[in-house]
Amino acid sequence: MSDTYTIVEATQDDIEDLCYMVKEFHSNSPYSVIPWDEDAFRSYLEGVVATGLVLVLKDVDGYAYGTIGFEWGSVPFNEHFYVYMEKWFYVKPSLRNTGAGIQLIQKAEEEIKERADADMVVLATLSTSPEHVAKWYGTKGYDWVESSYVKGVG
Repeated sequence: MSDTYTIVEATQDDIEDLCYMVKEFHSNSPYSVIPWDEDAFRSYLEGVVATGLVLVLKDVDGYAYGTIGFEWGSVPFNEHFYVYMEKWFYVKPSLRNTGAGIQLIQKAEEEIKERADADMVVLATLSTSPEHVAKWYGTKGYDWVESSYVKGVG
């Protein structure tokens, strides 16, 4: 990735770009079986920007090229144990395989460590994620803990 990109914490001013990118993430992911609801996502996103961690990868002109978003909270097993749980991770196709995604993760880890308000970071892979992603997470000290499955009930 070039030095012409920066990673910044999202603000309310980034909502439009974030909605666009997360909608792209959604439409190209296995989660596309769940209907997209723009208003519901905007409401959810404003909460995550306010209480979690949302980073945006931008070029020198302020154009957004990627994002990673984490909810922050305790886990069901221990209300005193806090985690940042990834909810989306998107890099525009033109910057994939450039290291931009790795830099988003590294910046998130740095910010979370600096905040010192959580015990763990939880990253996810999709059923469509390249195999090397899970391997890379393993090399960075992440342990595989869960796989999820979805089924309609209607």
